Amino acid sequence: MILGIAGVELLIFTIAAVFFAIGNYFIAKRLGKSGPLWAVLTIIPGVNIVFLYYMIYQIVYAVLDRLPGARQAA
Repeated sequence: MILGIAGVELLIFTIAAVFFAIGNYFIAKRLGKSGPLWAVLTIIPGVNIVFLYYMIYQIVYAVLDRLPGARQAA
């Protein structure tokens, strides 16, 4: 094998990370955040796990801010 098992796993991770980065870029733009920064943070191994939690909270808060009546309930 040319790549070996570790090389194949890295290739699969990189391809998946690029697709997630593209999606996160557009999510960031909709939330008024830096799209390129979100895309880069999605691709960096280790950082992307911590960034995932940050991203989830940002999306949840954006949805709650846009729901009518959500501020009175909180």
